[in-house]
Amino acid sequence: MKQVVKHLKPFTMEDLAIKFWKEFELSNITLPQQPRIISEMAGNEHITNELINLYLSGKKTAGSSLKRVFDEEDFPKSGDYWIVLDNKRIPKCILKTVKVEENKFGEVPLRISVAEGEGDLSLEYWRKAHIEFFASDLSEEQMQSIEDEAIITEHFELVHK
Repeated sequence: MKQVVKHLKPFTMEDLAIKFWKEFELSNITLPQQPRIISEMAGNEHITNELINLYLSGKKTAGSSLKRVFDEEDFPKSGDYWIVLDNKRIPKCILKTVKVEENKFGEVPLRISVAEGEGDLSLEYWRKAHIEFFASDLSEEQMQSIEDEAIITEHFELVHK
């Protein structure tokens, strides 16, 4: 029996995400019985289209978040599926999480900045971009330093476009 998308976060174009998932389901006979499926933009509405292009081109195979933004039930796991939405909330691709790892921000290795596929792939670029991206979270929490913050990196494979 095929899994119906049940775990979508609310958004105005939900029917498109469900249709997109069903197209993927029909083309894939190796899905687990009850995969966890999320549907959301990559990053935020200002950068999501750029990130989607990197996913679609194969240059971006990972993404990082502050650990503190996840609830226990939403914590990413290997085998999760992500319907990636563009800035108009239209599904553009489906990614499968193949690995999840945790590092302190100040100890993120170069291989992660390369896997994220952004900018010049350097660790310096990665750090600068993520400090800017995490700035609102840092100010909300009134944190002084990001260096010891736990970072969760999800490694993906593109499974549908």
